[in-house]
Amino acid sequence: RGEVLGTLATSLTTPGMPYDACDDDEARALVDTVLDVLQTLKVKRDMTFNEVRLTLSIEDPSEKRRRQEMGIEDESGVSRDEIAAALYEIEQGLVPADGVVLEQLAREMVNWPDLDADSDAMPGEGAPMASDYAASTPGSVRVPSGGLGMGGGGGANDTEGLPGPLGFIPLYLVSSLPVLIGVSVVGVLFWNSLS
Repeated sequence: RGEVLGTLATSLTTPGMPYDACDDDEARALVDTVLDVLQTLKVKRDMTFNEVRLTLSIEDPSEKRRRQEMGIEDESGVSRDEIAAALYEIEQGLVPADGVVLEQLAREMVNWPDLDADSDAMPGEGAPMASDYAASTPGSVRVPSGGLGMGGGGGANDTEGLPGPLGFIPLYLVSSLPVLIGVSVVGVLFWNSLS
């Protein structure tokens, strides 16, 4: 663990200043925002600091390839390692010296997926929430009305929205095709053995 933290600390070009000694109100507000979101993730999602830092440091492979092979930076010009290092500085009580990195970190933390969703509610309590994925795939993902099979009369035995028996005929035909091929092969072999 010490090696990882040491790597983060050495990846910073200039160490930040203590939070209390910072005169920049905007930087202090951004640090407060990051700390609030970090606390929310800790309470609502039960995420540790290292889990948040690891999630922020994961880089899209295509972006990494573009940066390494072609020298093309993303629009912000901030690397994932710099964001993770700034988060580490904030956790240590410092204000990062690079304002662009701090702004990007605050933007990433505020735009954390489903941050405002009430994760404390059990699926059986209240209406279930559809994810962004469910919203982007019309008709293929449906949230059950009974709360994911945990009581409430819906869930695993819910057949609402499924096609009738005639709607499954193409599925049955495709599934029976290998059986028909096998039976015909055995029949041909049997017929040839009689001759």
